[in-house]
Amino acid sequence: MPKIAAEVLIERLADWGVDTVFGLPGDGINGIMEGLRRQKDRVRFVLVHHEEAAAFMATAYAKTTGCLGVCLATSGPTEMHYAAGAEEAITINRHAHLVGGCRMAADERAGVVDANLRSFAVPNLFITDGSVMPTQGSDNPALTIMALARAADYLASGNRA
Repeated sequence: MPKIAAEVLIERLADWGVDTVFGLPGDGINGIMEGLRRQKDRVRFVLVHHEEAAAFMATAYAKTTGCLGVCLATSGPTEMHYAAGAEEAITINRHAHLVGGCRMAADERAGVVDANLRSFAVPNLFITDGSVMPTQGSDNPALTIMALARAADYLASGNRA
C-alpha cells in the first residue's frame, strides 16, 4: 500500500520522539487519523471526549515524561477549547505545538501568529493548521502538513521563542 502524506507526517513525529498523540477525530483531519492508524505501532492515539482535555493531557504528558506533548483535533471552533488547555503550555520551558485555526500577521494587532507560526500571546506556543494558510485544512489537508513543516524548519534551525 503506498504511503500517504499524513503517514509521512506521523513517521516524522515518531522520529522526533513523539510516541503519543491526544485528540479528537473530525472530518478535517481524517487523513492524519489514517496516518496514525497506519503508524499505530510507533505512535499511540489517545481518544479524548473534549479538545480542552487533549491540550491539558498533552501538557501533563510533556511535564511528567519530558517528551513532546502533542494534541490533535479538527479545524473550526475547537481552537477556542484548545486555547484554554494550551495556556498551560506557557509554564513549560519548551515549545508546544497546537493544531488549530488562527490568522498570520506581522503583529498581535492584526493576527494571532507571526510568519513562523509562533503565537504572539504565548511565545513558546506554535499553532499550525491550514487555517493560517489560504484555505482550511479540511479543504486541503496538505496545507496543514505545510504549516507543520514551516514551524519544524524554524525550530530545527535553532530558533527559539
